[in-house]
Amino acid sequence: MSRTWIVLLLILPTTLLTSCGAEPWERDPDVQATKAACKGSGKELDYACIERHAVETLNPDVCRLAGIAIDDMCLQAVYEAAGDPAICERIYLRGVQPNCQAYYAARAAPSPSPRVRDTASPTPASPTPSPAPLTSTPAPTHTPTPAVDLELSVATYALVKLPAPESDVLDFAGSVEDDPLARHAAERAQHFPDSTCSVAGDFGYCARLGDDLLAAWMDESDPEAGYVIVARNDEQVARIPVGATGGAIPSLWGLWAYDGHWAVETAWVDVVQSGNVFTSTATGQVVVDGVSLNDELGYDETFGFQTLGGKPFYFFEHQATVDASYDGVDIPLGFDEVLHLLCCSAAAFNPGAHPNVVTFYGRKGDTWYYGEIALSPSVSPTSPALASEGLIAFVDPEGRLSLIEPDGQSQRQLTSGGEAFAPAWSPDGETLAYIYQERAEEPRRAALYRLDTGQTKLVGAREERLRSLAWSPDGRYLLLDSGTSMAGWIAIVEVASGQTVHESVTAVGFAWSPDGQRLALGQLQPLEDPISVESGDSASFAVLEVGAGASRVVLTGTSEVLYFPRAWLPDGRLLYDRLDWDEDAGTGEHSRWTVTVDGLVSTPEPAANVPPAFDREVTLARLPKAFRDESTGSFSWSPDGRWLVFHTRLDREMGVYVFDWEQGGEPVRLIDGTSPAWRPAEVSQRPAVPSEGMLDCVPAGTFSHCVDDVLGIEFEVPASWGPIETSLRPGLDAGFAYDYYFDGKAHAETEPLVAGGRSVDFSEGRGAMPTDFGGYEHAGWQRTSACAGSGDWFRNSYPVCQQVNENVAWMIRFPNASVLCEDVLGNWQTMPVFRIEINLPDKPTINGFIFEAPFFSEQFAGRLQNALYPLLGARLDWRASKCDEASREAFDAQLMALIETITNRTADAETLENVDELVYLAESIRCQEWKRLPFSASPLS
Repeated sequence: MSRTWIVLLLILPTTLLTSCGAEPWERDPDVQATKAACKGSGKELDYACIERHAVETLNPDVCRLAGIAIDDMCLQAVYEAAGDPAICERIYLRGVQPNCQAYYAARAAPSPSPRVRDTASPTPASPTPSPAPLTSTPAPTHTPTPAVDLELSVATYALVKLPAPESDVLDFAGSVEDDPLARHAAERAQHFPDSTCSVAGDFGYCARLGDDLLAAWMDESDPEAGYVIVARNDEQVARIPVGATGGAIPSLWGLWAYDGHWAVETAWVDVVQSGNVFTSTATGQVVVDGVSLNDELGYDETFGFQTLGGKPFYFFEHQATVDASYDGVDIPLGFDEVLHLLCCSAAAFNPGAHPNVVTFYGRKGDTWYYGEIALSPSVSPTSPALASEGLIAFVDPEGRLSLIEPDGQSQRQLTSGGEAFAPAWSPDGETLAYIYQERAEEPRRAALYRLDTGQTKLVGAREERLRSLAWSPDGRYLLLDSGTSMAGWIAIVEVASGQTVHESVTAVGFAWSPDGQRLALGQLQPLEDPISVESGDSASFAVLEVGAGASRVVLTGTSEVLYFPRAWLPDGRLLYDRLDWDEDAGTGEHSRWTVTVDGLVSTPEPAANVPPAFDREVTLARLPKAFRDESTGSFSWSPDGRWLVFHTRLDREMGVYVFDWEQGGEPVRLIDGTSPAWRPAEVSQRPAVPSEGMLDCVPAGTFSHCVDDVLGIEFEVPASWGPIETSLRPGLDAGFAYDYYFDGKAHAETEPLVAGGRSVDFSEGRGAMPTDFGGYEHAGWQRTSACAGSGDWFRNSYPVCQQVNENVAWMIRFPNASVLCEDVLGNWQTMPVFRIEINLPDKPTINGFIFEAPFFSEQFAGRLQNALYPLLGARLDWRASKCDEASREAFDAQLMALIETITNRTADAETLENVDELVYLAESIRCQEWKRLPFSASPLS
């Protein structure tokens, strides 16, 4: 089914990654030789040449020359050519290392045939019929998959309405027993490596097929009749017609290689222009080994190609019905429509591709559905019940920090190289602290791993005997525990700043207070006549106010009585052990007590009513006898308190086990490993989020005065833009997106005007909206202010930029020849746009907001179309094809002449009126906390 959309605007990000000085890898002889050998006629190095040298030398660092967009493809070629899993440890990209390890793990594994089953929709929708055999596609053989029993499931869930662009907030029809978005959340968190690459200085896709290099790119020499070219080792193997190349919907969607076959997904695009409006019609086509599946199998359309568990998957339309195909077998879906080939909101609506799951939105009649087609290990109906919620961190037998779901599925490795110990979750479940040791003979460090970004940083000092970590309950501090059973010491680090607030505090045993402000500790007490208990000291019970200096002794140790804190209980009591020591006998008697220390110290009492989570003996007694062993430990509880995870040594191997505390029975072995830690329930810090609303605007002549309480600003907007609807929605994992819709119209479909913003932690497709003047908080993209761009690229893209105050700026995007000719990303809208940036650094919800709109009249647009862009062989919305020096100079000269008609106010009246309205809007933006900068008159006033 072809899709028709009216597209007016794509937003070009205003940031660009910059590089720093030379690094050690650049001095590598292999890297230097490759750089010299692969330097082409332009600035870019030839990708095919880089990959060839990387494979010949089996040196992953050579791939760094390919650039961040495509170096993962080069790395894949290197590790496949190496034939040695040790190569995985030399790969510098964290995201590629698991792919490398999975590649070697799968090479020798047999590939079972998956069963295909349907999961009944929990809504009144009709059940999906079981798939029936179909004649195989031109790809009859497949990549081996792990040796597990795989099962393909199809689940569809009726929706009340189609979600807003970029949102995963779904309103399900009827009752949904379990959250569908949680069912395959771990699979959706996995992504294919980016296969985009630069082919002869242009945008394309690359893939490895055995020892061969595949590449696909666009031939746009004729904008009315474009082609997708596929080459194998520089030899053309396919030339696929794709129609017009001037629309906003791309014609090239992906290139894939699997088990001796290749597939390319393209779209036949028709573009019709009327004024500033471009209407695009796209029809999908999948070509396998040079054969069109549309032609071969009689389909009206094929789209959404990907590999699923290493085998080919795609959607197809036949006789007005959309179904799917997996490994040559039909999956009857029976949809009237499945959204695909969309512009501008692809993050929400295109089929979502993941290595083991496909997500999509489909329509049957007037009802929309959310669907997931997933490949996962099947669970035997006789298996013991296991918890299904949450994540468990553990250390695998190779010393790597890993995650696994409580039901044993979706294992994920987080680290490689070195060795990890004692993982500990932050209270909000977003960060894993663990002990890291690069080599056995080196000291240990505390490390923090952010789950949302995959970034790791080291904190605290290097300690040879670092043995455990403990978060304060408020998540502000991390305690580092070092030493031996008696001669111990601790350090406390403030996580946000990385500063050590207490270091080398001598202590034996410790416990955080529930508010995270105090620490109970066993404080070593020197004695005149030392006792023969390892250190020769006694142990007093003390309380330390974090950041406040000396501790306060609560119970003073003697030569006969020693105190060791164990836990600060939720009811405020301190649990501690008391050792009554008989020096003559050389032995002591342990007992367990509680005391309160808020205000006056209470009288100690024998411990009673202690929750099992704080009593090892009670926990061990609940386990079967075989598990009551000294090796059993690292107890960690599920957030609901029903499940217990721990490690123990049975059959000479350390393993992680899950135990049903309520039902008892035998613990279930989850996986080989140690030190399990159950992720805490996520603590939401989000305010209540209205899904939609109306902005408070009062008409005042030609402008309306608007107040936005979400952003904390007020401004005056042209009344002709109509009433403004607002949408504030959460992201996939964190953060917010906030958008305006003028006169009830969705900007991505019908309006050349957009306004919106994102928080810095917004985790979906950002719609190219900046979060603040610093882009997406990437150190390489930061701008010191809105008009202080990152290198020449910003100035060449935004030749007009005016800072209104420290938090507001307006600018005009009008890219020059260097941007249009050298931007390897390509495929970005080049139409001039007026942009207003608002920085909101102190807003917890939305950190930045923009207004963006074309400002020129039809008369001005005619000059662009007829006198400017043809100088580079470009259309109004496409990149250049003529980039010789003479063409560039002619283009830049004409560009400056057009810009001067705006700055010296000789442009046509309609264009100047539009610009004046937008400048007035920019200068009307106010916030009480902002200070006005010294401001000279605008060059447009």
